[in-house]
Amino acid sequence: MAEMGRLQSGIHYLTHQEQERVAIRLDVCLAEYRRFHRETQLMSELLDRSAYQKQLRENREREGYVVETNKLVNFSELVDANVNGRC
Repeated sequence: MAEMGRLQSGIHYLTHQEQERVAIRLDVCLAEYRRFHRETQLMSELLDRSAYQKQLRENREREGYVVETNKLVNFSELVDANVNGRC
């Protein structure tokens, strides 16, 4: 969805180049996905927030690609750092 421009860096997610991490704002990403799902009339299952949170937790527990869940990230601070070339 980011490649299509539906998710925007600094609003829906942030990337941290040095740590090779991505922080997502789950609620706003899910809202955009629900809109996309509705507009395109996708036939796939639409999960709720708790189901996605469970998948993220399980992935973290299995030491998959999810490093942390429920970590507070200051998006405005990181956006400013990205603009100034620090991130």
